[in-house]
Amino acid sequence: MLPGVLPPLLWSIDGPLIEEGFRHLFGQLGVVPDLDASGAVVGRFRGRAALNLDLLKAAAGAMPGGTAAEMERQYFGEVVSPDLENAPPESGGKLSRAKEIPATVRALAMRRHLASEADVVIGAVEEIMERRLDPTAENDAHLLAYWRRIRVLAERVVATQVAVAASAAAAYRGLEMFLEPHCGDESASLTQRLTAGSIEACGLRTSLDVCDLVQDGLSNEEVRGALGSVDDPDRMRSLLESSDAGRTFLTAFRARLDHAGSAAVFGGPTWGEDESGAWNVLRQAVLVETETGRPMAETSRDDVLEEVVGRLTAQTKWKVTRVMTGQVVDMRIRMLRRLVEEAVHFLALREATKVVVLRLGGEARRATREIAERLTESGALRTVHDAELLSIDELEAAFAGADINLSILDRRRRALDTARAVGALPRIFTGRPEQVEIVEPGPGGAIDGWAASPGLHRGRARVVTNVAEARLDPGDILVAPATDPSWTPLFLTAGALIVEEGGPLSHAAIVARELGLPAVLNVAGATGLIRDGEEVTVDGSSGRIILHRDEAEEEVAA
Repeated sequence: MLPGVLPPLLWSIDGPLIEEGFRHLFGQLGVVPDLDASGAVVGRFRGRAALNLDLLKAAAGAMPGGTAAEMERQYFGEVVSPDLENAPPESGGKLSRAKEIPATVRALAMRRHLASEADVVIGAVEEIMERRLDPTAENDAHLLAYWRRIRVLAERVVATQVAVAASAAAAYRGLEMFLEPHCGDESASLTQRLTAGSIEACGLRTSLDVCDLVQDGLSNEEVRGALGSVDDPDRMRSLLESSDAGRTFLTAFRARLDHAGSAAVFGGPTWGEDESGAWNVLRQAVLVETETGRPMAETSRDDVLEEVVGRLTAQTKWKVTRVMTGQVVDMRIRMLRRLVEEAVHFLALREATKVVVLRLGGEARRATREIAERLTESGALRTVHDAELLSIDELEAAFAGADINLSILDRRRRALDTARAVGALPRIFTGRPEQVEIVEPGPGGAIDGWAASPGLHRGRARVVTNVAEARLDPGDILVAPATDPSWTPLFLTAGALIVEEGGPLSHAAIVARELGLPAVLNVAGATGLIRDGEEVTVDGSSGRIILHRDEAEEEVAA
């Protein structure tokens, strides 16, 4: 939810939203970790956000059936703390299970409540987007009040999104645990397949959605000809402007830019602020419609479910248990179907609530920009971008007439530049974080990561650190430090994904499974290790990446 380097304004807006979202979640679950002793849930280090792992492990241990090791698997795909590597399994028994019953009931009740709560916040944000104010037309007092009210609503929206994400994790893990006694090591990949393929490619919405616009545009011969120039945005724009149909398309596209939300972080830059990024989204949508025609997962979820049911019911132990318990109707199969439905529902809800967070964030951003414009016109700021270097309180004080120390802003700008140059935080750290170490390939050019989405693909690697500048052709392998909803259009043309960060329920993992893309995550230093343009094989089933450098060098030598 908080990717990349966060300037003071974004951190002062988003940090408290995430903090309160987690605290609200703890309260709903009846889990009360010692927040005073453990500190904040989320902190900022070298300009980047990180979660308090000790506090999350304490909360996980208080959950029904939860453990610190299990929490780490959900976030990282593996146990990362040395003290947990050889931890013995949790002891069970009737007494311990009896103690878990109240917490389990609370968790189930929370999930039922969350489904309606998500509908409420999604509807509220849609209503605001329909009736949104024009910040430029408001006086200072009304503009400031509108800005504050958006942030108040954001507290509820973000709290819902955090809780939905936690419920998605619980539902997903519940399905995996159901399969483990019967499918062993295959339970992880089967869970991935059972929760994939539930939505169409154009259903993967971001806060700038152009799929249906492109589909309509391609039905017109003049527009279709212009959109064929996707590799040259300037020529595409020129061709669109040369016809009535093209100008109509451009007007509709720019109207969407005007209404689009934040690209990555609540209150952060919107799609409308950077047309190069928006044109790149349009390019990817055109490629999907005209070249890739990407199917989703190769097999439908229903087909995978029937395959799993067949495997389970064919097992002797399964048959014996059914006979011994007198099940005329196999209740375990009913349970399996319900677990699949719940996991799919909450995974989809997780993405939907993330989108409305970003859509509302666009409204917050437009109000912020207008405040910054007025401060710049008055001479209080040198440029509108300087507002990013102030906290919320400092920006409001400046809007009320307080002086701004410009030398402090210069120091903060230099600190942010340094943080960007140093790079990402390590996965876990205590005290001052050191720079991430790059993992060197093993024998045969092999690198191991976390198997996030099954499948095998060989193609050309495209190392992307800025989504606005990315140029992926169909089948290219996207190599990225991390992803968020603004990257989704690139997934639609990629053949596979390699990402430095992310666990089983990260945005990259969920979307990769929906698209049937092989994906390997948690590959430390991948963007520095893998060369742009080199041939790579991604095995999303085993989590292995093969760099075909030896083959390329042999061809050159020959």
